[in-house]
Amino acid sequence: MAAARSKRISVVASSPPFSHRPTTSGPSIFANREQSWLAFNRRVLALAKERGIEVREVKTEKEGDYHTLIRVSVKTDAGERSVAGTLFSNAEPRLVELFGIKVEAELAGHMLYVVNEDAPGFIGRIGTLLGENALNIGTFNLGRREAGGEAVLLLSVDSKVGPELVEQVRKLPGVKRAMALAF
Repeated sequence: MAAARSKRISVVASSPPFSHRPTTSGPSIFANREQSWLAFNRRVLALAKERGIEVREVKTEKEGDYHTLIRVSVKTDAGERSVAGTLFSNAEPRLVELFGIKVEAELAGHMLYVVNEDAPGFIGRIGTLLGENALNIGTFNLGRREAGGEAVLLLSVDSKVGPELVEQVRKLPGVKRAMALAF
């Protein structure tokens, strides 16, 4: 008998979501950011409700790295996993944390997600493999727990990443997990 899975989304924002501190950008940028965050938040909450996912909103007066942050956590038999994202500039979403590893990545188009051991030569190997398969890298985003520890790579490419290439990536030394993403 399979164990029941628990799903949880936590939405975290500074309180108030956009404090009225003076900015050099002027109040119109500030209002647009607040409107973008509120619209994004409404979409997330509606989607979660539609899928039967528990949602908790947490507001804090404490200063953090981001004015707005959304964290999605999922508990399964294999443990808890979470990702966190924020909005930059004029409503540009960015992934800022993946399974406890800090990373900043725009999620768009065709991407490759890789979990690997942090070791010299890995970036060269992945770049060479993609070049040999005629895939041009658009963005390259890295994060790691610690030097020599687990690392995460999110990169965008100009065309679809096929299953054969994903298999080749999985065979590179130090790769623990690899998958193609599309947004």
